[in-house]
Amino acid sequence: MNIKDISISNNKKKQILSAISDHSILFQEENGDIVVDTQAYQTYKEEKGLAPIEEITELESLEELADYVVFQ
Repeated sequence: MNIKDISISNNKKKQILSAISDHSILFQEENGDIVVDTQAYQTYKEEKGLAPIEEITELESLEELADYVVFQ
């Protein structure tokens, strides 16, 4: 299992949480970190035709980074 930590602002965290409400794709830990399952997110992108996390964070592709991405 491969995990990548990325620091982002609280405003961007809120945007991600409002863009994707499906807890099988992402969830928020007690400390405020957002954990994204990149395989589930890839399926979401294919079904919806959207890539909201990349748009918000200006990253290329989460799936290429790790199995799980943690936004701190």
